[in-house]
Amino acid sequence: MITAKLLALIPPAWTSLVFLAPPFPGLFGRQALMPGVLFALWTAVAAVLLAVLPASQLPLALAGSGLALVLARGRVRSILINGRRPPGSLAFSTGVRALARRDFYQREFSRHGPIFTTTQFGAPVICVSGLERICELLRSHADQLSPSPLAFSQSVQGSFLRYMDNTTHAFYGGLFRRAMAGPTAPEVKAQLSERAQRMLTRLASCYWFTPSEALQQFSREALNLLLFGFTDSDPISQRYTELSRDFGRSSLGSIVSRRERQQLHELTSLLADQARRLATESASGRPVLFRLHQLDAGMPDQVCLENLVFMHKIASNNVSSLLHWLLYNWGAYTDISRRIQLMPSGQRDQALDAFIAESLRLAQSEYLYRRVSTDFDFEGFIFPRDWMIRCCIWESHRTTQAIECPSDFRLRINHCYDRNNYSPFGMDRHACNGVDINREICTAFLKCLAEGFNVELKHPKPFQRQMRHWSHWAPNHSMAVHLSPTS
Repeated sequence: MITAKLLALIPPAWTSLVFLAPPFPGLFGRQALMPGVLFALWTAVAAVLLAVLPASQLPLALAGSGLALVLARGRVRSILINGRRPPGSLAFSTGVRALARRDFYQREFSRHGPIFTTTQFGAPVICVSGLERICELLRSHADQLSPSPLAFSQSVQGSFLRYMDNTTHAFYGGLFRRAMAGPTAPEVKAQLSERAQRMLTRLASCYWFTPSEALQQFSREALNLLLFGFTDSDPISQRYTELSRDFGRSSLGSIVSRRERQQLHELTSLLADQARRLATESASGRPVLFRLHQLDAGMPDQVCLENLVFMHKIASNNVSSLLHWLLYNWGAYTDISRRIQLMPSGQRDQALDAFIAESLRLAQSEYLYRRVSTDFDFEGFIFPRDWMIRCCIWESHRTTQAIECPSDFRLRINHCYDRNNYSPFGMDRHACNGVDINREICTAFLKCLAEGFNVELKHPKPFQRQMRHWSHWAPNHSMAVHLSPTS
């Protein structure tokens, strides 16, 4: 009887404490409070039922035992391993608490070596450090690894590009890579610069402001232009912008709802109309939507269109996050930013490229995920089937011996960033195709900043993130910025 009561109460009570103990509520707010309160209510209801309804002991004990097994599934699955498991804790609490510590993986690598195990909400994960080691792992065991897709990909026809199987990706990956690569037309660069200048001038008039919303809007507008050839006065563009803003709020961690499916259908219909118009008018600026048709007369098909909708959604968040980091770094490292502003224009462009590269290296690029499809051995450890692998890019960037003082933000103008010490856009066949587009947007923003504004910051720390292991760290959501003219 006592055992049944303990099984009914301890697992939900312990889980509620994991989420409600500091610093979780302060860092994650409702994301931590909701599961914490839910498990606390579970505990309270179970306690009342045990007191007034003794017959409920067995079902409540079974429910508590089921929760305990879910939380301990990493440890349970490790028992079945036939081989040497990498060191590290598979405790549920260890993996969850890692969400609140940006240096968690780096500390664990220092403790256990370049390969260790942990959990993500109970699911076992093998973490790997060192770009050369990661590259060798992905190359030598390509046939035994598969993407680790987020749930939204199930709602995309043909799957989302980075999660496609190798056969499908061989066609669409190459198609998108060619469509998204290459120089941007001068008139498009001018439009990007004009939009960046307009945004920064407006923000400078606000004295102190929080930049998130403005950077998000600029990212969407820039991607509208580069991906689709949309302009502000275009009715199709206006409808796409209105609809995509709402669609962009949906979670990538879940399958799209019926309402979101209707929105996705309308968004792809708008892109199909835009593609036909671009083909008829021989679009200037060569947006990606137009290049796809140039490369293959049968494109863009529904797979391309749905992928483009989600690329726009994901990139709007990722690019605005990178712009946030660029703004933070420009204000945090004023000795570097002022040095760049004093450079002649030709040298300044090279310095801005280095500034963006360093921001990517130390801020935005954090990880790659893969799932083990077949057991294999690597560096003396067993990588079990169905376990996830987290390739730790951020930690590898900060510890590489190929860069002097790799954890420091420096203006490395003459440094050669190669795959052995720099990999902000992924590796192997599933690497990001939007490198050139990302560079154009960031360069336009940073160039306008360098040519006209100084940056002051308030409350940039502590850095924050969503309560997901795949979410990116960002400057404090309450960070305030003041822009002042350079002259």
